Amino acid sequence: MLKLWHSPCPNDTFLFYAFSNGKIPFSPRVTTHMEDIQILNELALAGIPDIGKISFSILPKIESEYVLLPVGAALGFGNGPKLVARTPFSLSEINSKRVAIPGATTTAAQLLRMLLPPFAETIFLPYHEILPALLRGGVDAGVIIHESRFLISEYACVEIVDLGALWEEKTQGPIPLGGLVARRSLGEKQIQSITQGLRQSLAYAREYPEAVWAYMETHSQEKDRHVMQQHLDLYVNRYTENLDAVAMQSLAYLRSGGVLQCEPSMH
Repeated sequence: MLKLWHSPCPNDTFLFYAFSNGKIPFSPRVTTHMEDIQILNELALAGIPDIGKISFSILPKIESEYVLLPVGAALGFGNGPKLVARTPFSLSEINSKRVAIPGATTTAAQLLRMLLPPFAETIFLPYHEILPALLRGGVDAGVIIHESRFLISEYACVEIVDLGALWEEKTQGPIPLGGLVARRSLGEKQIQSITQGLRQSLAYAREYPEAVWAYMETHSQEKDRHVMQQHLDLYVNRYTENLDAVAMQSLAYLRSGGVLQCEPSMH
């Protein structure tokens, strides 16, 4: 029985529905668990999953035990984290702000280190709690990911800076957010079979999207169909099916940890 861990976000449940529920010819026996990306990272760092979703930021720390799969990645253009606030401010003021971010080991946290000056204080919250924290006034700003990207106006927030747009401007490449890994000890044959099964699962979801909706809605933090569809449109793309040379080049730059900081005067 394989231990599968992934997020409850629509792009992951869309991908894994057929894989986890015996809808494709390759149907491994799996126990499926869903957690926030910060918890998924911690589990992978502890060597718990057989197959798991991770932030690309932790990949160098687990490569001795896990191999990156060429399917299931969250990577692309126009889908990076955003720094938002209730009141506009300039990046020259950021060193005086209390900022909520979705976990210390996430790619969002690494992008902040690469792209922005340091904050006065960093507060770690699950991604779906960041906008409510802003609404309560508990923090000055927050970094939003996943479905939260589509709820900025609902929470009367304004975008301070789009980290994905900064990344694209500086690197000319897609932004690498997260990917799937499998335990190396499973062996090459089983890992290839898992990869094939995941591609079959993705093809199933694309062919029978209505069959997947109830599963996605059950687990998604946001239940609005329009928000869920926006999420799928943004995060399920050609890189989800295959990590090509362009994707691997962007991932290599993220791994290098190069500094890409913008000018503090930028709004």
